[in-house]
Amino acid sequence: MASLQPLPKPNQTRRHNRQAANSSWPPTLAPDPRKVCVEGERNNHIARLAGKWLHVGNTVEDVITLALAANDNFDPPLDDSEVITTCKSIARTHGRNNPIEPSLDDADPQPLFVVKDFKASRYLNTDPPLRRWLFKGVIPCGKVILLVAPGGTGKTMFAIQLGASVATGLPFADVWEVGETGGALLLLGEDDDEELHRRTANIVTQLEPRRDTDAIAKLGENLIIRSMVGEDNLLTVADPQSREVRQTALVDRLIITAQQIPNLKLIVIDPASRFRGGDENASQDVTRFVEAVERVAQATGAAVLIIHHANKGSMSSSEPNQSASRGSSALTDGVRLQMNLVTLDTNGAKKLGIPEEQRKSHLTLSITKTNYSAPQQDIILRRSEGGYLINAKLTPGKTPRTDALDASIIQLVQSEAVAGRRYSKTAFANEFGGVQKRLKVGNNTVRECISELLSLEKLLEENGKLALPKLSAPKVTRDIPRKKADGQIS
Repeated sequence: MASLQPLPKPNQTRRHNRQAANSSWPPTLAPDPRKVCVEGERNNHIARLAGKWLHVGNTVEDVITLALAANDNFDPPLDDSEVITTCKSIARTHGRNNPIEPSLDDADPQPLFVVKDFKASRYLNTDPPLRRWLFKGVIPCGKVILLVAPGGTGKTMFAIQLGASVATGLPFADVWEVGETGGALLLLGEDDDEELHRRTANIVTQLEPRRDTDAIAKLGENLIIRSMVGEDNLLTVADPQSREVRQTALVDRLIITAQQIPNLKLIVIDPASRFRGGDENASQDVTRFVEAVERVAQATGAAVLIIHHANKGSMSSSEPNQSASRGSSALTDGVRLQMNLVTLDTNGAKKLGIPEEQRKSHLTLSITKTNYSAPQQDIILRRSEGGYLINAKLTPGKTPRTDALDASIIQLVQSEAVAGRRYSKTAFANEFGGVQKRLKVGNNTVRECISELLSLEKLLEENGKLALPKLSAPKVTRDIPRKKADGQIS
């Protein structure tokens, strides 16, 4: 490979520097600094060029000169300040990943920090800041968190719904209340763009019955979804000789990307295995990955959710626990919150009264580690149409809501109305609820079923009384939103 020609002398003008940099660069070296880049690929190309130039021994100042020269070829060029910021960011990563080892002859070692600046007295005269919650009392803002789940349990849909809740302010699966609304960036490594389109369309379909057009508008603006299938996504990589794991330039590129999103609150990395290098069973390698993700959280202020596969042993366990994570326990040790998502097992289904044929559509969501909140009760979620997760509203010993119970309530509301008897929700539950009465289930279960039927518009309330929807005005639904020519959801 040809080597770099000498750089232009410092006393030359920057324009001359750029021209000389372009003319001296060998065309066989990739990436090509003379490539004409358009919007959407300019920052990425500058970052790759900067990494290559630093790798062959150029100084930061040299790299900036070369990058500004390459930028002249772009259509349109980036602002010079943006090019300089990108180069400096890549240089910082390069410096961390390629430290200069001090020799034994180095004199005058410096202290880590000035001790007087870190005395506890700085905490004693003011109140501590209030903890901020992304989801109230559950998920804190700005921390690294983990979701562990076996394949096929709906963990990607979980991530998209979580992002949709942050983007819109609507509760997650009718379970967790949003604490802070804002942007959500989802980097999804297992589903292509077509599948992500289908999943997002399913969420829109679920929002439409609420007639909340504002929420759909917020979803479209605040939720940023990027398929990372088939790309080099490694935030950390193992050195081929020493096997020491270090951060890659992708960490800084991710930070730069995230900083473009106003009021960013959540970043999702799915799954961990596609974003980390080294040995997942080596605690030191896994810790380097956690440190990389922590840098992203600290630089952006967003909570970062890592989605990770469960180990095989956890799939046969009836009790969710911290050790369900595949690979080294350093991942669980390093995060501040761990959630486990598993298919409901046979014993759990029996305790909840769920028939075996419906068991696999129910999931248990458990918080197995939390550093900032009280222990949380397990939540039973139900996978509805398209895998959309909803709160099954079940606890042990409670009668589950079933399609048969829904049908019985609807039929009873209709027959009573024909007989000239109409009830409020509470009056209906008192009249027909109870194990010895018509519906054979408790009053609370009846009220909850009615609430769900009302939200689905299978029942209506007219002057405080239950009624069936008017047949003359059927509800128009759609399975998949229409797609305009420009690819936007209509």
